[in-house]
Amino acid sequence: GGDNGRVSAVLMQQGQIIWQQRISQPSGATEIDRLNDVDTTPVIVDGVVYALGYNGNLTALDLRSGQIIWKRELGSVNDFIVDAGRIYLIDQNDRVVALSTEGGVTVWTQSDLLHRNLTPPVMYNGYLVTGDAEGYLHWINTTDGRFVA
Repeated sequence: GGDNGRVSAVLMQQGQIIWQQRISQPSGATEIDRLNDVDTTPVIVDGVVYALGYNGNLTALDLRSGQIIWKRELGSVNDFIVDAGRIYLIDQNDRVVALSTEGGVTVWTQSDLLHRNLTPPVMYNGYLVTGDAEGYLHWINTTDGRFVA
């Protein structure tokens, strides 16, 4: 991703761009509102590229063609996880969200950590783990989004 709202596929040896796809459009009254950076690391699973923009969209793209498979209005600056048919991410307001890789349907949302400056999530022993600005770790059940510890 880049600061232009696009995700690109590049041939590594030649540096040639295979395709580019815009996943975020600048909009809004302020410069912050108009940010459309794709700062997260795209994730590739089973021929699908999942990309997430700051003020943009979570988008599933076909790896070969770059065509959009589905798109959800959802933004973040944190890297995210794709695991066992689900996408786990921290949104701009620090909601922890689980979505299906099939269509991006929301499976659950954990809103008890709003505005806690959460770290990108990691998987550990089958649990989703995120930290906050105060140094606490939060262990979340991946099935229903409830806190484990």
